[in-house]
Amino acid sequence: MVNLQTFSDMKLFKNIKTYFRAVVFDCRLRHCRREADRRRAVSGQKHLVINLNGRPVVVSKQHIKRLVREGVYRKGVTAADIEAIAIYRTV
Repeated sequence: MVNLQTFSDMKLFKNIKTYFRAVVFDCRLRHCRREADRRRAVSGQKHLVINLNGRPVVVSKQHIKRLVREGVYRKGVTAADIEAIAIYRTV
């Protein structure tokens, strides 16, 4: 028989785990935003922060265009589509 206290402990643990993951993601996102701005200042290229396998990653728009041309993404996906769903774009 499942104890009610055990069930609430499991729910609390799940909430703590979700909260911790969100905090880690936010920390990584902040780092990637700074990195994208720094790369933009150095190279002059437009950079995007995209979510790749649950992690934010900084990539240049030129690199995205090259990957689209090489067929890494499925047919019909353009660099503009990826830019539209990006978490952060440099100006």
